[in-house]
Amino acid sequence: MNKVITDGIVLMPPPFASGLAAWSRTDGTVGSPSYLGAVDAALVPADQDFGGCLEMQKTSATMSLRAMADTPILPGCYLRVTARVSDRQLQTGSIGFLNRLSSKRLRQREVRKALGDAVARAADVSVVWDERQGQIVRVLDAA
Repeated sequence: MNKVITDGIVLMPPPFASGLAAWSRTDGTVGSPSYLGAVDAALVPADQDFGGCLEMQKTSATMSLRAMADTPILPGCYLRVTARVSDRQLQTGSIGFLNRLSSKRLRQREVRKALGDAVARAADVSVVWDERQGQIVRVLDAA
């Protein structure tokens, strides 16, 4: 049974457009550091794929994003959480762009077929692409 429909329970966090002060960089507790004014994140009001969304630059191995809101936990119920994530390239100044396949992309059938046994290794590899020269200038291996 869907409690959101039958009982009117609100489970959705606030939209990013309502302000980044409601979105935590750490554990999501009230008063924890937020994304408001963060130099590595920005509100994108009209992304072509997501509409209003949060764009984050990966500045550490693990990035946290949690809503500073109470989520009701009811006996006998479970929550299904869905996040939409997009692969992007990171501009590396005058060198070019850093590109990496996301874990979602690596799970797709056509990618697994193309990479075969190397699909697990591909998660550790990034490529720096020089747009002006139209070529790969460096391959980075995190393994």
